[in-house]
Amino acid sequence: LRQHTSRSRGTRVRCSTAEADVWNNMENDGEWGEGDESEMAKLLGEDWMAKLKQAEMIEAQKKQDPQKPPTNPHIEEAYGVLGLGFTPLVPDSYAVVANSTLSRVEGYYKEILALCKDPSKSAITITRLLDEVLASLHTTLDALGVVNQLASDAESAEDIAWSLHALSNFEHTLRLDPTIAKAVEVELKSSSALSEEEKLMARRWVRDFSRSSYAMPEKKQKKARELLPQMFQLTEEYSDNIANNNRTIAMQSDIAMFLPLQHQAILRQYLGLDENAPLPRGQNLTLPANNFFAGGFLRTVPYSKLREEMYQKYESIDANTAILDKLLATRQKLAKVYGFNSYADLATDGSLFENSNKVTDFLTDISQKVLPMAKTQTKILANLKRQTEGGESLHDWDVEYYLSKAAGMMSNVDGDKVAEYFPVDVVVDGMRFVGERLFGIKFFDATLQAFDKGDLWDVTVVKLMVNDRNNQTLGYVYLDLFDRPGKMQGSMTLRARAAYNRPTQASKERKVAKAVLSTSIPPNPNENERTLLSHEQVRALFHEFGHCLHEVLSNTESYSQSGCNGQHAQTDFVEIPAVLMEKFAWDPRVLGTFATHYRTGQPPPDQMLIDLASTRKAFAAMRAQEKIAFSMLDQLYHRDWEGTKVAAVEDGDSKPAKTSAVMRQVFADHFPVKTESNPYGGSWETKWSHLSDTAYAGNYFTYVVAEVVSASIWDKLFAADPLNEQSGKKYWDAVFSPGSPEK
Repeated sequence: LRQHTSRSRGTRVRCSTAEADVWNNMENDGEWGEGDESEMAKLLGEDWMAKLKQAEMIEAQKKQDPQKPPTNPHIEEAYGVLGLGFTPLVPDSYAVVANSTLSRVEGYYKEILALCKDPSKSAITITRLLDEVLASLHTTLDALGVVNQLASDAESAEDIAWSLHALSNFEHTLRLDPTIAKAVEVELKSSSALSEEEKLMARRWVRDFSRSSYAMPEKKQKKARELLPQMFQLTEEYSDNIANNNRTIAMQSDIAMFLPLQHQAILRQYLGLDENAPLPRGQNLTLPANNFFAGGFLRTVPYSKLREEMYQKYESIDANTAILDKLLATRQKLAKVYGFNSYADLATDGSLFENSNKVTDFLTDISQKVLPMAKTQTKILANLKRQTEGGESLHDWDVEYYLSKAAGMMSNVDGDKVAEYFPVDVVVDGMRFVGERLFGIKFFDATLQAFDKGDLWDVTVVKLMVNDRNNQTLGYVYLDLFDRPGKMQGSMTLRARAAYNRPTQASKERKVAKAVLSTSIPPNPNENERTLLSHEQVRALFHEFGHCLHEVLSNTESYSQSGCNGQHAQTDFVEIPAVLMEKFAWDPRVLGTFATHYRTGQPPPDQMLIDLASTRKAFAAMRAQEKIAFSMLDQLYHRDWEGTKVAAVEDGDSKPAKTSAVMRQVFADHFPVKTESNPYGGSWETKWSHLSDTAYAGNYFTYVVAEVVSASIWDKLFAADPLNEQSGKKYWDAVFSPGSPEK
């Protein structure tokens, strides 16, 4: 990091000798002609004019004086991705924008330090000034994070990495400055000018500093600085191993006929076949054991041995076994340094549950109610397996197949037929419709204008503008839905910019949100055909749409409290808007308003939607109990890991790794399907991505909280009429508008 930050903070634009000659020739001729245009196109490409626009922006930003920070520290909208002035056309632009941001916030930092000595010199509270600096910093930092996960390439990777490190390092310095922490503490105790939001921010700022290594004795400081890099390195290795998992399984090509139609289409592309060509018969195939193919395979292939092989290869990354053990031990040591009994206690400190013991009591109470129902439902699946293929036990790799089979038998639902009514464009329109009906907002397609401004990082990205009923812009939602090389896998919502109402001397200035909804939907190989979504993919889209609405409809005065990713987000409730929005994706009254057949344009039969909804309820206890078991495991992993005892290994079973043994022990107590040993090393805990995410380590139970609370909200507000605007307004005021409140 020191090597990177010692580099010049000036612009590092690469310019070849040939390019310099062109500029010299133009200066010598004194005129601009067609020959000059041709030379520029040869040297810089057909998009040379966009690159020149970028160069002008870079030169303007270079001229800013870092010693004289502007009254408003925010970077203005500029040509480039997310409106911040960086673009893949000019790889150095990432570092340039980062440097410009650093110049602004460092100047503000110096002013704040001066005000700490005499706060009376400022009409604005120190707490408010800190909030402004964080807002400006994260406008660039969060946008760079989006690019890093969704659009990074080899040429820009170094600049993006340097920019992320430099900006994060500044935030670290700001938050751990003892002079600022002391001034905020004094202001909290003595100032009557602080708003309620500012008081919350001040309390959290002081609390976070008091628990940081800088507030510790020197010996503990040194220990924390040793452990933190180790922890981050281990989480990075764990995540990289998941991303780079490339196992495959061998099978007869005839098996492909059982896969969902969407998977068959992608398989043709994988095999290099024409989109209309029949799949080969009687041949050996090699199928990737990745997230997409494993999902379809485990739900539909009727051969237990093949499902077992796919499950074991997909759900195990042997290299992560030792890494996970070290990671859990390192987190435990770090928690001790910070004065907590366990990392679980550290993670839950500040939540409504206060500590890990109360979380465990909450989970145990729910488990006692749900587990008997889950056992009954498991017996139904076990009986179905016995009738279908024999065998007494239901295994891990049987669960998804027999859940799908039982749901189909009970409701006559055909997943491929259902998908025909959910083209991706129809589902997006459906989400827009639900948002407009509930909250009185309007969505407008702003994609073409975004292309003109270089705002988008891929040609498949769609930009939606969200306006209120007075036609005032609240924010933007970027839809990056399709899988592509180099893009982060999975479904996620990324904040690019927070929404808040920045107080000014005259009024309040609305800073509009920018939220990115990203999924890994495989595009239809036939470019002339629409991409159809399974209902599970529809559910996932609605889930992430709930997070996007939370970001856009947040109505706070401070950056720090805005949206679902606020600096002081109450983690207990972060998932509630997303889990609640899933319920709209199941309700026949909602689906019937937008679902249409991809060819005929006709709505689905009412009975199909009713049957689809019934599949959610059929085995709900098993699904709920699985989340409870995951949450229990997360707590046990992060509670005195080195002192955790492992139960004796069963006869005939090889001795598993400690992480696998603990997992089996927890699931034996809290889930009715026995977890099996894996011959490829480790088990599914070696690819559980939530374990590498510090936001969820020790906090996975928030998904259970979200299920409980969202069910209550649904029953009170939406069960009778899911599209009632008065209920939507109550929900907006209570959940979205406060952003991330303390309670």
